[in-house]
Amino acid sequence: MKKVWYVGAVIAALAGCSGGGGSHSTPQANPSPSPSPIASPSPSPSPSPSPSPSPSPSPSPSPSPSPSPSPSPSPSPTPGPVQISTNAATFSAVDQTLTLTATETYFTGSFAASSSCPSVTVSPATSATGTFTLTGVSAASSGCTISVTGATGVAAATASATVPTPGGVQLRWYAPQNINSSNPIPIASNPINIIGIGSTYDAYLAVSETNFLGTITALAPTAGCTGAVTATPLTSPPGNLPTAAPYTVLTYYDIDATAVVASGCTLSFQDNYVPSSGPTPAPVTINVIVTSGSNGSFQ
Repeated sequence: MKKVWYVGAVIAALAGCSGGGGSHSTPQANPSPSPSPIASPSPSPSPSPSPSPSPSPSPSPSPSPSPSPSPSPSPSPTPGPVQISTNAATFSAVDQTLTLTATETYFTGSFAASSSCPSVTVSPATSATGTFTLTGVSAASSGCTISVTGATGVAAATASATVPTPGGVQLRWYAPQNINSSNPIPIASNPINIIGIGSTYDAYLAVSETNFLGTITALAPTAGCTGAVTATPLTSPPGNLPTAAPYTVLTYYDIDATAVVASGCTLSFQDNYVPSSGPTPAPVTINVIVTSGSNGSFQ
């Protein structure tokens, strides 16, 4: 009902406005205020989700220190030159031995040694200790060299070697009354003269050789000595007879007569020296004469 009234009033007002100018005017109806629009309720803001806590960053692993580079191995030191104990192996006699030693820095292998001539031998051919034995087996005045090598590629060390020529077998004899004197004098003449039978009259024969340390052998006596003369080697000088000089071989023989020699009696001695060239020395001989009784005489 109220709504119908409201519409009519609106129409009437509009009509009055459109009519001629009357003296009065129909008061305009105050328009009803437009209803305030009903504010739509603001939607409640969706609650912001609680921020998820940022995960604590995993600690970065400490970088492993780069391994220190292994030091490059130092190059092996170069072996030094071969050093030997002597540069001149000088022998004083045949059959003498000398020791030669070799050393070399920064070298732990074996040394090798050799001789350029047959007059000097080297033993052993190789040595881990660098020690070698040299032997002068025959005379060599020059041209003989000992070479010693060590590390590969290192020059050999060399030593010259000389060996004297042996003096040859020498025969000297002493009468029995001389061997106990303060200065025994040998008799160099040939033959040995024994003036009686039995040990009282024994003569003493010195068999020697200078520049020689080998062996001198008594060869078999001749047939004329059989049953009459014997030659017995002694282990030491009898009485006051001298010992061997340096680099000399010396042996004494006791020459004993058991009977008068009917025919020639000869004693022979041979050294074992063999030269590297030339003939081998011949045996050296001495004759023996035996006279009985007390009337014999020394020659």
